[in-house]
Amino acid sequence: MGSVSDKLLYLQDTKSAIKDAIVAKGVVVPNGTTFRGYAGKIAEISGGTGSTCGVVEWSESFWQSELTRAQNAIPARPSDWLTLPTVTDSDNIFVGLHAVHEESNYVALTAAGNYTVDWGDGVIENYNANVQANHEYNYTAISDTTLCSGGYKQVIVKVYPQAGQTFTSIDLDKKHTKTGLQKYSSEFLEIVISGASLTTIKISGIPTTINFSKLVSVSIYNNSVTSMSYMFNNCYSLTTIPLLNTSAVIGMSYMFNNCYNLTTIPLLNTSKVINMDRMFLNCTSLTTIPLLNTSAVTSMSDMFQSCYSLTTIPLLNTSKVTNMDRMFYNCPSLTTIPLLNTSAVTSMSNMFFGCYSLTTIPLLNTSKVTNMGSMFIGCTSLSKAPLKNINVALSVSGLKLSSKSINEIFKGTKYQTSSKTLTVSSNPGIDTAVTKSCGLTSGSTTVTLSNTTDLFVGQPVIGTGMNYLSEKTVSVSNSVDTFTSTGHGLGNGTPIATNILHTAIDNSKVYYTTDVTANTFKLSETVGGTAISFGTSVTLSGYKFRAGSYITSITTDTSITLSAPATSTSTQTLTFRSILDPMPALIKNWAITY
Repeated sequence: MGSVSDKLLYLQDTKSAIKDAIVAKGVVVPNGTTFRGYAGKIAEISGGTGSTCGVVEWSESFWQSELTRAQNAIPARPSDWLTLPTVTDSDNIFVGLHAVHEESNYVALTAAGNYTVDWGDGVIENYNANVQANHEYNYTAISDTTLCSGGYKQVIVKVYPQAGQTFTSIDLDKKHTKTGLQKYSSEFLEIVISGASLTTIKISGIPTTINFSKLVSVSIYNNSVTSMSYMFNNCYSLTTIPLLNTSAVIGMSYMFNNCYNLTTIPLLNTSKVINMDRMFLNCTSLTTIPLLNTSAVTSMSDMFQSCYSLTTIPLLNTSKVTNMDRMFYNCPSLTTIPLLNTSAVTSMSNMFFGCYSLTTIPLLNTSKVTNMGSMFIGCTSLSKAPLKNINVALSVSGLKLSSKSINEIFKGTKYQTSSKTLTVSSNPGIDTAVTKSCGLTSGSTTVTLSNTTDLFVGQPVIGTGMNYLSEKTVSVSNSVDTFTSTGHGLGNGTPIATNILHTAIDNSKVYYTTDVTANTFKLSETVGGTAISFGTSVTLSGYKFRAGSYITSITTDTSITLSAPATSTSTQTLTFRSILDPMPALIKNWAITY
């Protein structure tokens, strides 16, 4: 629904649908009632005619709820609709039930090879392959016996190949050639298609030329279609999809875009599908998704965007997916997400935007992600957001994260050559920081201060002059698995992080010094643990590391001792956090915004 024309057409359809829903509730809506006037009519439904119901709030959520009410008022197949002929897998035919109104009844299509159209009004015409067929119905020429309770007459349209021809395509997204005719709504109500050689089936498309807002049922039998992208685009009234033969399909982008009334999807063979971008975009009534084979899919951007009613997602194979931008954007009913393999993903911008019922997400590997902008905006119920190998600026502001969850995010960061910003503000887990005036001496681990109240051993120390702010050069000789950094000033058990590129080193981990000498040290994954072995002969040079500053001892109201020496001689106001430990992020060159 991109252009202004599309939006106006949809708004007109929406107004009509809401009016029908209000009338179905027993409230009279006189001709000429403005769209804004519908608010009072809706109030009559909830409060009774003549009751005082207060002022109706004009908000997106209000109109979404009323639109949903109107859409859900679409009835089951009317009993006075014409019965379509039986179609099987062995047939080569298109059959469609088409409404005919008192005026302006246009229909156009193309097919291949040479084909015949039985327009259902006594007119049968032959066309060469891919030549557009145009037809205009005369209401008075249609039998009155087809008049139904919807106020229109009906015809059954049939399209089939001529003798000796192969039925390879059918395209309904064709505009009638009538002079002055603008975009309009198709009057097809039901469609059935079958053809073993059909490689192209097009109902709707982008840009939207014909709006299929009246279409409520589609059945597709035997076919050889490889792309179903846009197939049901803007089929607003479609409530269910029958089992489809999708065994050869590789493209399903926009397949169900704007199918507002669609509540379920059948099990689809998606083993060959590569692109699922926007596949269920704006399927606002969809509550569940069947298990899909997504082993070949490389892109899932906007796949479930604005699926307001979706509560769960099945386990998806995402090992080849590189794009998850807006994948769950504005899915307010989702509470959990299954485990996702995100090892190949490069972009996650707005991925969970507006998922305000989401409480947890699984551990996500973000090592290749270059964009996490607005990833969690509006996720106000999210209490846990485990992320691994965070390599790009990130905000988790305004969530429901505990101190433990925030600390896990700090640990999930990756060493940065250029500083990145991590924003954790407006979370209940943010502790109260203590600041104190401290005397520093460059190269010394002793810090003087007159008040040590609220300080404790193991507490991170943050501020100017702390060692983590000073990046140092390190080289490695694997003959003894020793790191060399002249005059490093560290003691055993000092936490450090490094950008060394080697299979033995993880740039998202915190390591601890061991076997320390004046100019060398080894690294362990735990304090006092076994030193890391590089395994094979290697010489590494020119890499960097940073060391963390923690309190290792306290002399009451006199001084504290740090795990790493200060880098300046000065008096500084240092920050001490009681619960949060940002040091695993700070020593990887991250700036923290609280």
